[in-house]
Amino acid sequence: MLPLVYRKLVAGKLLKSMLLCGVVFTPISLRAQERVAGAATRASEVAKSTDAADEKIVSGPQVDEPVPESLVWITSAEDKPSEKADLAELSRKGPLAVAFMHEKSRPGFGLTRLMSEFAARRKTEKLQLVVVILTDDRSSSEQWLGLVRRYFPDPTQLAIADGGIEGPGTLGLNRLAALTILVAKEGKVTANFALTQVSEPTDGPAVLKAMNEACGGGEIPSITELRPRPNRTN
Repeated sequence: MLPLVYRKLVAGKLLKSMLLCGVVFTPISLRAQERVAGAATRASEVAKSTDAADEKIVSGPQVDEPVPESLVWITSAEDKPSEKADLAELSRKGPLAVAFMHEKSRPGFGLTRLMSEFAARRKTEKLQLVVVILTDDRSSSEQWLGLVRRYFPDPTQLAIADGGIEGPGTLGLNRLAALTILVAKEGKVTANFALTQVSEPTDGPAVLKAMNEACGGGEIPSITELRPRPNRTN
């Protein structure tokens, strides 16, 4: 049997080790619990946001409905006053695509640029494209359009509509949308896209297909082909 003094020494060291373990590991355990709880909360928030994103909303006139009279102000590339135009009248003149930007965002900007590049390749089919900024401040929006105009080739027209992010009341646009796209022909809507989260790869093919069908069909360039390439200098 070990001497009493030695047994006390071993017991003391063991007790000290146990106390140290309690001091060291208890906070880690609590932090682990906090991390688990935080991860569960974030997962729940992500699930809710995903469900909200997946939920379809209605914005603007639906397929087969007539394009209602709705006035926009088309800005000029030159230093000229904006000109008033009626989207209903434009839709009766030829195939028309209208992108209503409820908010200025990089994804929305990217998708409308793809639409613009596609419209430029369909000039012979007289495909019209109007990109409309929904705003309460026409002056600042006109200045912004002046800065981005160079990114949109002809025949794209840049316009402004009064009424805030809901636009003209006759259209019935939804303020929850980030981008509402209408495609029309002969005065009637042929496609409607109410996008809450805009994605070029996800939304682009369907939008381009609808525009293509409105102007007579044909081969549709890929998104990679349409995506503008940055200018590189040596």
